[in-house]
Amino acid sequence: MIARFTITQEMVDAFVRFTSDRNAQHTDEQVARRMRFRRRVVHGMLPFSHLLLIGREFPGKQIDLKETETRFLKPAFTGDEIELSVSMNGDAFEATWTNAVNGDVLTKSKGTLGITSAKAHAADDGDSMVSVVLEENVLGVGELEGKRESIPFQVSAALARRYEQMIGAPEGSAGPSMMATLLLSTMIGMRIPGRYATFMSFAVTFEQPVEFGQVHQLIAVVEKVMAATESLNLSLSFERDGATIGGGKMGALVSPPPRPMITCQEIRERHLDLGLRNKVALVTGSSRGIGATTAKLLAMHGCKVIVNYFHGKADAEEIAGDIRAAGGIAMAIGCDVADEQQVQQMFAQIEAQLGGLDLLVNNAVRDAQPKELERLDWEDYLGELNVTLKGMVLCCRETLPIFRRRGRGKIVNLSTIYVDNPVKGQSKYITAKSAVVGYSRALAREVAGENIQVNVLSPNMTQTDLLA
Repeated sequence: MIARFTITQEMVDAFVRFTSDRNAQHTDEQVARRMRFRRRVVHGMLPFSHLLLIGREFPGKQIDLKETETRFLKPAFTGDEIELSVSMNGDAFEATWTNAVNGDVLTKSKGTLGITSAKAHAADDGDSMVSVVLEENVLGVGELEGKRESIPFQVSAALARRYEQMIGAPEGSAGPSMMATLLLSTMIGMRIPGRYATFMSFAVTFEQPVEFGQVHQLIAVVEKVMAATESLNLSLSFERDGATIGGGKMGALVSPPPRPMITCQEIRERHLDLGLRNKVALVTGSSRGIGATTAKLLAMHGCKVIVNYFHGKADAEEIAGDIRAAGGIAMAIGCDVADEQQVQQMFAQIEAQLGGLDLLVNNAVRDAQPKELERLDWEDYLGELNVTLKGMVLCCRETLPIFRRRGRGKIVNLSTIYVDNPVKGQSKYITAKSAVVGYSRALAREVAGENIQVNVLSPNMTQTDLLA
């Protein structure tokens, strides 16, 4: 069987209601921007649950889970179109979830299904399988040794029916053990370890099925913590009336908490005057990471700073607010630096409100997420070049007339140490940053006689809130 489906925000919201997994990486954009994937990710168990679509091959049957081994290989995001391929041999299955656009394999699973006659559904009796209020734990690697958690739950037939409707599965196809397995996401995302978790794998075997309408317990115990790899192994069990009906294991990564960015006050206390008072500086892509710290540093040395952002409006306004609270001058301006008209509008606003520009720092990039070379196509390279190179060129083009009128100016373009010391998985990023170096050298030669300096900075891997 091959099926395609698109992950919608409505699906994600419904999954949260059904499972009570409100982990911030899935639900809070501001938290997710500072985590491993830089944006909200979809619960891995949500695409997994579309295994119920196999019910289309078995009309009038209930699809339940007897045992499975599952690995989450790459994340899915809202809006992704996913292709599910399932092969059956008797009641044994092998399934693969693939991003239908770029071909990335997201999840692999194999196991055994229970295929029985569909049950009639009872009246509506609640939105969630979890009847208690769960608080999201925020646990680091050092706090997990021997940790044990229990989640009480009850799978109602009516809730299973609503879940079928949500994912487009046949009526009566959602078995209670399959539904209960979705709560592994809740255990990892809300309890052990909680906010900083990335669910990697699980294996479960049901000796007896979960039963509709009965109270059960999902229990997880941390068996091993690997601090060097920031990962942990857990054992799990499903219990009913004190008796174990199923068990298995789970694996998860534990990201370190986002590194707190240096405050403006700390910069003022630690650093000497660089002679930048009352200079006007634009830092592109400065709503987070190196750009955010650069904006704060320049502001605390007396610059009037423009904090440029594309998507991170709240982050940029927070940074500008921090600068102003510390006695500096800053304004946040939203602009896609790859859009020529938006760049022109941004520079017009800077001249109108701040009177010109003395320093341009080109820091904006599309992303630095690794991707295997064989998975890259030309559009991937163009996407990176469009921001990193085109954005820099457009900003420099608008800057040079201002500098020439003033008779001076400074441009700093950020590259990366990876240009000279490449690493696997970063081909498109390194290619774009190599172009930064070439353009900067050419530009420096062109404008040196006009008292305009152009420099390239090539940072190593730098600990910022972007590293998770």
